Amino acid sequence: PHLGPLLNNLDKMARGRALSLAVLAVLVPQIFAGCTVSNIQCYADDANRILGHSNMNPAAGESNEWCAQLCHNNHLPIAGTENGIECYCGTSIRPDAKKLDISKCNMGCKGHDSEKCGGDWTISVFAVNCSGSPVPPPPPPPPALINPCLDASGPYAKLPFCNATLPIEARVKDAVSRMTMDEKISNLDTGAGSIVGLGLPPYNWWSEATHGVASGRSDTTVNGRTNFAFPITTGMSFNRSLWFVTGAQIGREARALMNRGDVYSTFWAPVINLAREPRWGRNIETPGEGDGPSHSVFFFSFFFRFLQPAGCKAGTVSRLACLATSILIPFVVEQTLT
Repeated sequence: PHLGPLLNNLDKMARGRALSLAVLAVLVPQIFAGCTVSNIQCYADDANRILGHSNMNPAAGESNEWCAQLCHNNHLPIAGTENGIECYCGTSIRPDAKKLDISKCNMGCKGHDSEKCGGDWTISVFAVNCSGSPVPPPPPPPPALINPCLDASGPYAKLPFCNATLPIEARVKDAVSRMTMDEKISNLDTGAGSIVGLGLPPYNWWSEATHGVASGRSDTTVNGRTNFAFPITTGMSFNRSLWFVTGAQIGREARALMNRGDVYSTFWAPVINLAREPRWGRNIETPGEGDGPSHSVFFFSFFFRFLQPAGCKAGTVSRLACLATSILIPFVVEQTLT
């Protein structure tokens, strides 16, 4: 019996446009808010996790609002972002968690650098406050590797350093001539800075692939990475064919991940130390001592032969080399005992 007058009132409001959607949004913001984030607290994290247990973010990008939405979807009241890309959810923070100054959670969110999403073993924690329309997944960040020469409409494709018909020396000379002194200095380190004159963003030469591609962005929906046995195990098989195909598969996966924009094109692998000191904590990364240096030399040779072959010749097996990564860097680890 009370429904008739209510419908009449709503009808009058709609016909007279007494209230627009914009006004409704002001009057009841929680209906249109999605997820709002405030009062972020910074904590130190560790391997046992002070909030939740598993990274909940399946996307290649991150934002605090997106993490809040993921926790809301799982009916968990507290959210935390870490390492620029990870999202953790829970009902409470671990009692022994150490609170830090907010400046310690200073890593930009992937794809949303204006926001901060925790840091290296620091987590930005906040209450989940979501209602109304869900927060959409954030767009992925730009590809890890950008080749300015591939953009025919861009300003670089017609420059000499992009001209594949020129001798490599001429291309290198042209590229170096376009770098400022500051750019040259910043590119002497593993974490190379951007080069404006070449259209190149920052680049990190250090990626890991001793027993599978272990660096770069992770996509939980399409992983594309095989975790092979540690080199100490592969080495003790004395099976050169196994070394060969292991390197081949790592090369294929590295190239595929690079094409997808998830990894760089250089890998510090394999580790070429000999396993001579049992107290050294990274012996598992080497192929072992074997029958002396010759064992390691053969391992490196067969691992290299397919992961970074000499070239791509049409009509031969080495044509598959086109799938391999661009540069492989033998990695010598300083064996320091403390």
